[in-house]
Amino acid sequence: MLDMDESGLAKASVAYGEALFKGVVDNVSLIDSLMEEYSENWTIERMAVVDRNILRLAVYELTIRNDVPYKVVIDEAVELAKEFSSDESAAFINGVLDKIARDKVLKKKNAAIQ
Repeated sequence: MLDMDESGLAKASVAYGEALFKGVVDNVSLIDSLMEEYSENWTIERMAVVDRNILRLAVYELTIRNDVPYKVVIDEAVELAKEFSSDESAAFINGVLDKIARDKVLKKKNAAIQ
């Protein structure tokens, strides 16, 4: 049986969501600089609020948390964009995250193997 809180959410899910939120808030400057670096010709201010925050969560998971496979992070971010933003946003988010994953995540894995 799942340990539920008063709202009916599993306590583990609530704790995970809170950890993501705290991680993003604690690292927002680094996350935002990565987002601007990898989203060619886009500033944080130009990004739609929903897109910006989906990217923040995903960039945190990709570069700092490292406990979720990068393909899952990208897929979940794209699905969130499709649900709460637009198809164009989903493509934009996919492109930015793919660049970050190739540059940061895969290089780190390759270095660990060698």
